[in-house]
Amino acid sequence: MKNVFLILSLVSSFVFSSSKEERKAVVIKPVADLLGQPHVHSPKKGISLEEYYHKIPFSGTSNACWRLHQVLFNEVVTVLDEKGSEVKVKISNFYYLLDNESSPKDTYWTSKENLLFLDKVVHKKIDISHFPPPISYKEKKPSSDREQNVVTLKKPFFDPSTKTTYSVGTRFLAHADQDFRGSFDKGSFDVYIFDPKTQELLDTQIPKRYCIRNYLNHPDDQIKNFVSVLRSWAYQKKGFIPYVLGGFSWTLNCNEDAYEAKIDPENNHPYFHRNTWTESSKIGFDCVGIIGRAAQVCNIPFFYKNTRTLLKGLKCLKKGEKIREGDLLWFPGHVMVVSNLKKNLIVEARGYDHGSGRVREVHINKIFEEVNSFDELLSFYHKKRHLSLLDKEGKVFTTCKKYEILKINSVWNHP
Repeated sequence: MKNVFLILSLVSSFVFSSSKEERKAVVIKPVADLLGQPHVHSPKKGISLEEYYHKIPFSGTSNACWRLHQVLFNEVVTVLDEKGSEVKVKISNFYYLLDNESSPKDTYWTSKENLLFLDKVVHKKIDISHFPPPISYKEKKPSSDREQNVVTLKKPFFDPSTKTTYSVGTRFLAHADQDFRGSFDKGSFDVYIFDPKTQELLDTQIPKRYCIRNYLNHPDDQIKNFVSVLRSWAYQKKGFIPYVLGGFSWTLNCNEDAYEAKIDPENNHPYFHRNTWTESSKIGFDCVGIIGRAAQVCNIPFFYKNTRTLLKGLKCLKKGEKIREGDLLWFPGHVMVVSNLKKNLIVEARGYDHGSGRVREVHINKIFEEVNSFDELLSFYHKKRHLSLLDKEGKVFTTCKKYEILKINSVWNHP
């Protein structure tokens, strides 16, 4: 009887909402792009719906690259509207701000093929209590006891049962009768996985080395994990993680470091694309995306989708305070992470217009002119001296008159 009550409660919270027109749906693709407007309202004339979703450039202006965000397999969204083969969705775990608005935004458009409505899952008598509970920036505590059994990927994982590779950040619900505090060097977790092809819940195993220690709940431990995860992403034995505007995922590496700048003939806006990479252009991170995904993997309440939003949400370093590993270096349109204080290293997902287009860890003197250490950066910061940002060739790309050092531990004070 208790299990029946649990399932009914989950159905109520997952499937139904205050509005009769709203429905819950679960993401069934490893990575799904979220866009700012539907295909029918797109300025891109003459392209099909499939092209609209599958030929998005790697980067460019907001008009040239219409990807705003990404969601992953097993994430639950609220469907607010439908237009043909597209739906307007609301997500629970990240929000953004526009330059001319102050109210948080958390709604996007995506293709219906990326989702499965949960009321259909319930009708097939699938126990949705085996789906991981959603993350919400409005919740400061775990949404339920099941949160303790969630396994989160810190590396891409290929599952042989569904023959699919899942992105870092993908969450699975593990069987409850396991040791979540044991060694993560050996063994595996037994988890539930939904197969969209057969629409069945299966059991699979994920090696522990692919997972993160989500039970850590002290901020210092979580920040240490956060920095460690970011650094591991910056160094790949083969290839690298490419820069993708709006990118919030990683399932595979890019091996060809070649791209080109193009001009959209319809609006004359520039954009960047990797023609030599034959895989989907969905996979990768932008500067905020890599921070947000690594934070989510490490159970850090970071819910900021763009640089404007995180500047408003995080606290700036004050005089007398020291820079700590994990802190963010912000200037308009870009943000980086302090990854190693002793060696003066920074992790970032740097854009194509700077000559990079990839996730990397570099010395601070490769980023700023006349700044060779974090002590020197702190001196610049307190004296309000302008910073000269360098491109890949070491030439001054732009001058930053406004920049901030943001304290990563201030995320625990979010509203």
